[in-house]
Amino acid sequence: MRISPDASLEELVGRLARDLGCALLTLVVLDRVVWARQNGAMREPRFFALCGLALETDDDYCNYYQLIMDRQAALVAGSFGKNDSCLTVVTAAEEPDWYCLVELRDDLGDSCFTAAVPAVTFQNRMRSRGSVRMINLWSFRPDKGPDAIPARK
Repeated sequence: MRISPDASLEELVGRLARDLGCALLTLVVLDRVVWARQNGAMREPRFFALCGLALETDDDYCNYYQLIMDRQAALVAGSFGKNDSCLTVVTAAEEPDWYCLVELRDDLGDSCFTAAVPAVTFQNRMRSRGSVRMINLWSFRPDKGPDAIPARK
């Protein structure tokens, strides 16, 4: 995400929390994140790492999107555990029919959704037409922590 160098940690967490809230207002996303009980059986807990991403130009998409996604996947795997999948939610789009966004949705298929309530409204600006904000929910299985550390001999 492009952010001000003066942005505080609280501001960054606030942006992610707002985007996550907008994403969870979309029922299909909520169903994917919070599994409902089936046949009265309890489901195994699921864990997600939340990451943000903003694309503002065609170059951002063409040159950096895959690099950022690969880095996020590596960070989640190295910090928390094996990645199961990634759920991408577009939380704001200046132009929903921007060709890069259409291509992204086609590539990700049923792992990409658009939030029913946008996180921000873009003002008319003198810049490229493709500003997009999204979050990635990386599902993982924890393999770190006290239980994963071998006992000392």
